[in-house]
Amino acid sequence: MLLTITNLFPRPDQPRRGMYNAQLFAAMHDALAGDLQTVCLIPEWRPWRLNGISLTPQQPTTNNPQPIINSPVPVHYQPVPYLPLIGRDIAHRLYSAWLRRKIGDRLAQCDRIFAPWLYPDGVAAARLARHYGKPVWLMALGSDTLHLQSAIRRRAIVGACNAAAGVICVWQGLADRLAAAGVEARKLHTVPNGADTGLFHYRPAAAAARELPPDVVSPPAPLVLWVGNLVRIKGPDIMLDTFARVKRNETLTPILLMLGAGPMRRRLEQRAERLGIAERVLFLGNRPHTEIAYWMNIADCLCLTSRSEGMPNVVIEALVSGLPVAAADVGAVGEMLAQEPSARIVAPRNSVAMAHALHELIAHPHDREKMADRHTTRFSWKRQAGRILRMMTSEGRET
Repeated sequence: MLLTITNLFPRPDQPRRGMYNAQLFAAMHDALAGDLQTVCLIPEWRPWRLNGISLTPQQPTTNNPQPIINSPVPVHYQPVPYLPLIGRDIAHRLYSAWLRRKIGDRLAQCDRIFAPWLYPDGVAAARLARHYGKPVWLMALGSDTLHLQSAIRRRAIVGACNAAAGVICVWQGLADRLAAAGVEARKLHTVPNGADTGLFHYRPAAAAARELPPDVVSPPAPLVLWVGNLVRIKGPDIMLDTFARVKRNETLTPILLMLGAGPMRRRLEQRAERLGIAERVLFLGNRPHTEIAYWMNIADCLCLTSRSEGMPNVVIEALVSGLPVAAADVGAVGEMLAQEPSARIVAPRNSVAMAHALHELIAHPHDREKMADRHTTRFSWKRQAGRILRMMTSEGRET
C-alpha cells in the first residue's frame, strides 16, 4: 500500500486546497487498483484542538457551489501540532513525533511513503520512513524550496532528500535549485504536473456556453479569465491594475471574470470601483472544478498575475483547453510557455506589460483546437502518475 502524506489536499473547510495533489493521487489510486491511502495533515497551533477538530462538508452556497471534488482516494484528516514563526525550525520533529502516536499502524502497514511538499511534511515523512524501515519518495512543488533560505531547514531538507529513494521535481528549475543546495543529482527526477484531459480539453465556445449561466456569458465581448484564491500572493490586485490599462475601443471592450474566493474580495471590489472598471469586472466566487473547464472554453484569454507560483495548474489546464495565456514569469511559467505561440510571458508585477500582452492576445485569432492538441499529450495526470510509480518500483529508473 502506498501512503501519501501532505498538508496540500482538499478539505471540507478548504475545498480547493491542493487540487493538483487530489488529481495526482486519484490517478495513482487507479493505477494501483485502489492500493493507496492519503493522510491529509492539518497544522494546528492550539493544542486543545488537536484531538477535537471535526471536518464536516460545507453546504453549497452561491459563491461556493458543490465545492469538493469527487475523489476515489480514502482520506484520513490528521491534525498536527504547529507553532507559527517560532516553531518553523522544529516543525518536522513535532510532526513526526505526533504522527508516530496517531497513525503508527498505517505507517507500519504501508509499503512505501510519498510526501509532496518538502517542509515540514517531506522531512517528517523521511524521519518516519527511517523509523519504520520504509522507502520514501518526496516531491518538490515550488514554494516549499523557499525554506532553503533558512540554514536549519536547509540542512533538514537536504538530509531528507539524500536519504529518500528519490525526489520528484515538477519542473527542472526546482531540480537545479535542490542540486545547488546539496541534494545528490541522482536523487532528482523532473516530472511535470498534469491535467484532467477528460475534463479540460477543447470545446467550441457555443457548446461550452450552454453549460454555464446565460446571464454571465451572454455579453458579446472578449472575456479575460482569472482563476485563484483572492489572496495577495496570487496577485488579484495586479490583475485589476492590469485590466484598467487594457485598451478599450468600439470593437474591443473586454469583460474580466474573476473566479475564486478569499479575504481580499471586498477590497478588490472597492479597488475596481476606484479604477473605474467595476462594470466590466465580475467576481464569481468559487466555482466547482468541473465548471472551470467550461469557463476556459468560452474565455478569450487566461491571465496569471501571481507574485509567486510553483507549477500553476491553471496554466496547464488552459493549455490543454486551447486557451491563450498571458502569465507572469514566476515558478515554472517560463518553462511551460516558452514554445507556445498563443502565450505571452511577462515580468512579475508589471501591469503595463501584462495589459499589452492581454490586448495582443484577445485582439488576434488563434487556432485553439490545434493549441489544445499540442499540449494534451504533454500534460496528463495519468502520464505523471505512471512515471512516478514506475520510478518508485524501479529505484528511480523510469522503465
